[in-house]
Amino acid sequence: MSLSRNTWKFLPPYVVPLFSQSRVDGLLNGIWTLFNTSSYADGSARVTGSGLAWTFFRTSSADSASVIGPTAVVYGYPPTMSVMSQSVIFAGTASAPTALPTMAPGGSFVANGLYLAIQKQANSFQYRSWLSGSIFNSGSSGINLGGLARSSSGFAPIMTTMTAIGIIHAWECQEAVAVACYITSSGNTANALTFAGIAGAFVDPESVDTVQDAETDGRLYSVATSGVTVGTTFLASTTDFLNHNATAASSKFVTYQPNTDNRIILLTVDQRTMSYLNTTTSGRIVTFPIYVKDNNSRFIGRLREIEAMRNAASGYIFRSGSVDAGYSLGSTNLAVQNSVFLGAI
Repeated sequence: MSLSRNTWKFLPPYVVPLFSQSRVDGLLNGIWTLFNTSSYADGSARVTGSGLAWTFFRTSSADSASVIGPTAVVYGYPPTMSVMSQSVIFAGTASAPTALPTMAPGGSFVANGLYLAIQKQANSFQYRSWLSGSIFNSGSSGINLGGLARSSSGFAPIMTTMTAIGIIHAWECQEAVAVACYITSSGNTANALTFAGIAGAFVDPESVDTVQDAETDGRLYSVATSGVTVGTTFLASTTDFLNHNATAASSKFVTYQPNTDNRIILLTVDQRTMSYLNTTTSGRIVTFPIYVKDNNSRFIGRLREIEAMRNAASGYIFRSGSVDAGYSLGSTNLAVQNSVFLGAI
């Protein structure tokens, strides 16, 4: 049985100041700024903690949230909070800390990289340390459960080699967030110019089994990152974005095994490269569901309102009359390449 629809909203593009474009703390501050804006790209009001608007915080490179220093962690939770109390965490530091953080399967920490993780049953009001296995004390819908620790998904790399990032795009829905970081200084549209990450309850298990197929709330909590750049034909690949790659610096796609702290690696089913042929006779765009499997080829679920579409520039807004119908997230914001559609209605 399918979960209720996620409806995505596009936040105003963030132009990274020149002095911050190659600094991980600069990108983290940009992400925090995006998720604390008061309006969406379409001009509609955004009120943190209501509607689709997530609540995000930031803290320094020190373990304690009370010590001031370069931003190392940006974390937040959704307005729609289930008993699983998810929190999404962006992190990174210019130099390697003494104690390295827990990494997603197959990953390794590199200084000055940008990473993404998720923790379920997290009490976001009791942040511990991004360097510990459990970044927060555990809680359920903000209620502390005796301070018990729940391990995070581990950090997956959005990018491991810091490159000058000129623009950051971000999208949010009831139960997930997505970001895309664009290299804009070179103007080179021949190569993939996007680093991206998606985190939250964006995989629908399409099952009523809340023991083996889904968490007790019927959801799956997952992280997908590009690692290097999102390839221009990533929808036709088995080792690119939305697929788990065993190489440490490359793409990661993991989900929690329901009712455990174990992580399962995921792969997209039936990859397809979309083209301009994927429109109706009248020119309307056709989108296709994206299904995922584990490395044993067992069905895991469907991406929630993240669908394959024809080639498009990343960050494009598709409208139905005067209403946003959805948005593209893809390999470059400068040219028409592979992209997915984030549905807004």
